[in-house]
Amino acid sequence: MIPNSTRNWSAFSTFALSVMLLGVTSARAGVLIGNDYGGQKKTHLLRLVRQEVRVAVDNQVARTTVVQVFQNDSPTEVEGLYLAQLPENAGVISFAHYRNGRRLASRLEEKKTARAIYRDAQQRELGPALLEYSKENTFRMKLDQIAVGAEKKVELTYSEILPYAGGAIT
Repeated sequence: MIPNSTRNWSAFSTFALSVMLLGVTSARAGVLIGNDYGGQKKTHLLRLVRQEVRVAVDNQVARTTVVQVFQNDSPTEVEGLYLAQLPENAGVISFAHYRNGRRLASRLEEKKTARAIYRDAQQRELGPALLEYSKENTFRMKLDQIAVGAEKKVELTYSEILPYAGGAIT
């Protein structure tokens, strides 16, 4: 049996690590910008309705999942552009978006092939998504057909190696 003081310290240290990582990770959460169809070239920042950040640390590796729900309050249907900047040396594990309550996971394709698949799915009105590396560890994802008043849920999971100094993860 663990003494109360040890158990309380363990719970506190786990809580403190979670809060510390949550603060760092939340800053890495994405934004969703809506672009009008029809050549008007108006953009709208979609409102963040909900956000959930889960961090699991195993030894020195943090695995972070960010789930965000945005709402299109603009007067028109939009194509969304989700932007997320990851921590330095982090790598995307998975990306998904939801359409009609169904999780649609991404898959890795060569750039030209991926763009062709996106355009084809867009023409067939399937509500596709296209994730691309932009620069400086920034990723962008095109999300087609976000209706007026509709919510769009996105899920990004990435991993990173946490810094280690003086015998502790920092």
